[in-house]
Amino acid sequence: MPFKNLEDRKNYNRAWIAARRAEWVSKNGPCIQCGNPNDLWLWPTEPDSPRTHRLWSLATERRLEELRKYVLLC
Repeated sequence: MPFKNLEDRKNYNRAWIAARRAEWVSKNGPCIQCGNPNDLWLWPTEPDSPRTHRLWSLATERRLEELRKYVLLC
């Protein structure tokens, strides 16, 4: 579905990525230390592993493989 307006495409992509993140967080939250379900961050369990800011746009299998290297903390 091509967008004629660049801003519409950006808004669609932001909503799509936010929905993917929210779905994963709802299944894997809350914070593992205190149980807080709000304001969660992905925290790497392997500090030296390479990270990508495009995590949520990866294909499902690759994304889940990468997410195994993180925990949720507030």
